[in-house]
Amino acid sequence: MILFEFLLFFIQNQKLIQTNVPDNMKEILTRIFNFLGLAYWVKVVTNRPKCIYYFGPFLNRTEAEIAQLGYIEDLEDEGAKEIYVTIERFKPNDLTIYQDLEDTGQYKTVTNFF
Repeated sequence: MILFEFLLFFIQNQKLIQTNVPDNMKEILTRIFNFLGLAYWVKVVTNRPKCIYYFGPFLNRTEAEIAQLGYIEDLEDEGAKEIYVTIERFKPNDLTIYQDLEDTGQYKTVTNFF
């Protein structure tokens, strides 16, 4: 219970995480939060091509907001159109979901590595 309260303290004090926690500790906390479904993920939906991408995990919303700009830029450089972005706290099962237009038009997935 003390560990959980400690983790909640870090969630509520995001600026403390960004400035005072060593990188290796931050990585451990991020993995724990992701395991518990408490990490933030950037969800990017494109209509052309029809895809859903998940980028993360992030320990806090601020980090996800900063990182989303690079993901959007990369997708635009690759020709993606109609891009919609949300930041959510959860654990996705798949990192990429895309529509297979060459075969059946059904959606396929790329499995999460975590």
